[in-house]
Parts: sequence; C-alpha cells; structure tokens
Amino acid sequence: MLNFRVVLFAAVCGSALMGCPSPKPATDGGAGGTSGECFEDLDCPDERFFFCNTTTSQCEPACSRKADCSPAERGEFALPECDTADKCQCDEGKCVASLCSSDADCGGTLVCRSGACVTAPAAADVASCSIVPDRAVLKGGTTQKFTVFGVAANGDPVVVKEGAMWTGGTVAPAAGNSTVFTAPMTAGMSTLTATIGTKTCTATIEALDPVVPAGEVAIVVTDELTGRGIMGATVIASNALGAQIGNSVTTGANGYAKLTGMLGTEVNVTVFHSAYNYLTIANYEMMGSRFLSAVLRRHQNDKYGGQRGTFTGVPMSSNVHAAISGMSIAGS
Repeated sequence: MLNFRVVLFAAVCGSALMGCPSPKPATDGGAGGTSGECFEDLDCPDERFFFCNTTTSQCEPACSRKADCSPAERGEFALPECDTADKCQCDEGKCVASLCSSDADCGGTLVCRSGACVTAPAAADVASCSIVPDRAVLKGGTTQKFTVFGVAANGDPVVVKEGAMWTGGTVAPAAGNSTVFTAPMTAGMSTLTATIGTKTCTATIEALDPVVPAGEVAIVVTDELTGRGIMGATVIASNALGAQIGNSVTTGANGYAKLTGMLGTEVNVTVFHSAYNYLTIANYEMMGSRFLSAVLRRHQNDKYGGQRGTFTGVPMSSNVHAAISGMSIAGS
C-alpha cells in the first residue's frame, strides 16, 4: 500500500509540472530581439512585437500593422533596420524594408531605382545610350512612342532623373526618358536624337504618304517584335467570293506596298511571307483611308530561344513525361 501512494504522488507531480509554463526569456537589450527559448507567444517580452518561432524556439520580431515597425512604437524593442517610420512595412507579420515604385515615393531629392530610394545618378554616369525602337515606319500624321536607355561604362543601366533632351521633327515632351514623335504628312526620312549629358543616340523614322488614290490600297507590313518593316512579303487582294483582284505585290525594304485596281466596296487583303504567319484583313471597306497596317509574327516551329535538344534513351513507357521550363512561350 505504501508503494502505491508513492507512485501516485509522483505521477500527480509530474502532470502538474508538465502544465507549468516555461519562464519568459530575458531581453538582450539590443536590436529588438531576445535571448533564450520560447514555447509560445506568451513566452516573449511583448506579444505585439514578437512571436515565437516554433521551428527554432526563438522569439522573433513581429507586427500586425505598419506602425508596429516604427521605432517610436516599438520603443526598447526598436529594430535597427527600421530606424525611421517609413523605412519598413509590415508584410505577412514581419517588418521588411519598404520598396518604392516611382520617384514620387522618395520625396523631392531621392529617386526610386530597383525598388529602393537612392541618390539620383548623374548624366555624367552615362557612357552610351540607345533609343527603342531605333527605327520605325509610320503613316504620315501618326505617332510613335520612343524611349531612351542609358548605360554606364560597366554595362549597368543608368536612369537619369531628368531624362534626355529630344530633338528632330515634332516631339512632345522635349525632355524626359520617353517622348512621342508625330510623323510628317509628306513621305521622307527623319532622324530623332536623344541627348543625355554629352552622349547622343538616334532613331530613324520613315514617314509614308498618307494620301491613297481611289482604287488603291496601301499597306505597311511590320515585324511584331521589332516594329521594323518586313521586306519581301507577298500581298494579294480578293473579293467576297475569294477571287483575286488585280496583281499581287511585294513589299520593299521598308515593308511598304500598294495594291492597284481595287474595285468594289469591300476587299480581303492577305499577306504571306515564308518566315512569318500569314495574315488576312477581311471585308475591308474601300471607303476608309485605304491605308492598312499588317503586323506579322514569326513562325514558332523554326524560331526558338533558350535551348534546343533531343531526348535519347527514353524508356517506351506511358509513365515517362517531359516538360518545358523557362520563359513564357509566345502566344500561350
């Protein structure tokens, strides 16, 4: 009987000890962190600013709103990386560095680059520049947006706050990283120039006469990705029954061609090229401007990017699968 009472007393004490919470760890007084271990959030100095990481059994900084990251709010538990009120955001319960999305997020002196507010780079940092697109074929009176990109001597991109000065033809605005060019109403070549500090770069624009006589249809054929004219594309016109109208024409180096002898009120215009998908503009009303733009996409069965190869020694089994990994596929 005596032995039974001793065992029972030990069991009760063991159960009581298991239910006792572990003592709170002492703060280390620096970096807003703690020392020691934890079992639950209650073991941390302040549940508003810490949580117990059950994987590491350590108290880690926490937040439920942006203000919980500011030094004024955290007091003795302030985080060195969040030494100003706007330097950190509360993201998924943790204080993380704030990111910017535009220069406006950085006040009047700093600029936003790669998600961080930094000192604006100087125009002198630009070793070379380029304009995108560097060539365009436009119908007279239409517009095209151009953007300038600066590059440092080591190849890193440089985005100057004030941008470039744009000259050549009709552009607006005349300063900035981008501008809009308006093609003149008469056929001819124009040069657009961007100047950043002492560096200049140019783009070439060919304007096409927007006036198309009755009974004719003008068309400019361009590459979907580059915007450049496609040379050697075949253009034909057909009526509602599919019968060809007039003769087929071939585009020149600028991707431009003109169909003549177009009769009726509607025509179908089809463009073919061996390196591109064909395109048909159906039921085009001849009462319009009679100036068409055809944008073609290169064949995807013989043009590829990244890597190409062949699987060898593959077992003849339905359990073997292959997958494509990498950049997105055009048109998917």
